[in-house]
Amino acid sequence: MSKPLRHTVEPDMPFPPGAILRRPFHRANFFHYGVASEFYHPNDMLQMVYQFGGVYEGELQNETWQMRLLNRVWSPSGLVAGKSHTGWRVGLTDWVRFSEGLEVEVVEVPEDPIPVLNRAREMLHRTDYNLLTRNCEHFANYAAHGDWRSDQAGLTVGTVLEGLGAVVSNLLRGGR
Repeated sequence: MSKPLRHTVEPDMPFPPGAILRRPFHRANFFHYGVASEFYHPNDMLQMVYQFGGVYEGELQNETWQMRLLNRVWSPSGLVAGKSHTGWRVGLTDWVRFSEGLEVEVVEVPEDPIPVLNRAREMLHRTDYNLLTRNCEHFANYAAHGDWRSDQAGLTVGTVLEGLGAVVSNLLRGGR
């Protein structure tokens, strides 16, 4: 049986509870987002982060081909077979695992962290991750403000549409 998380508001937490965090995503100009929690990991005493997708401690249960592919594509540093995995759910992870060895930036600190933390907890264990409609940035914005918004998803869709527009334009001009 695992130890329960320890709730605290000690001043030595690296991030204010409820703060929106981000770190660069490997091999791309995108970011992975999370919400600083009010908990410490029971064993290593590191502050925990709520995240949607990312690296989680523990064995992967009921591994599907999609999960095997995800673990190959997003093979974070420190991923230890049988001890950690990448997943598509809202969960808690310690901030060092969340960072994957990269610098974590505080994007926003709420005046009142309670609504932010309540919305983040309300989403725990959700598994309907979608790169364009339900990603980590959507989750962080929902926790912070109560609305689903992702500038990164908009940039991705915009880039795809711009590329398709160029192809269609080129075809209409006869490939000249």
